[in-house]
Amino acid sequence: MRSFYETWFGAFPGHMYTNELTGFQSYFLTFSSGARLEIMKSPATGDPLGQPGPATAGYAHLAFSLG
Repeated sequence: MRSFYETWFGAFPGHMYTNELTGFQSYFLTFSSGARLEIMKSPATGDPLGQPGPATAGYAHLAFSLG
């Protein structure tokens, strides 16, 4: 995902954050407009009912800040 935003939207990535205990990883991407986007992945993300199958994807949270 990081490469997609860098290539097509000119995003600048920060350092990757990793929680060694949980395996959670994230990047903050910054755009020339000043907007920022956090992309994340976690091995805990999966089927909400705990059933085997593909991991789910989507929004974990969405926040806006207006000056």
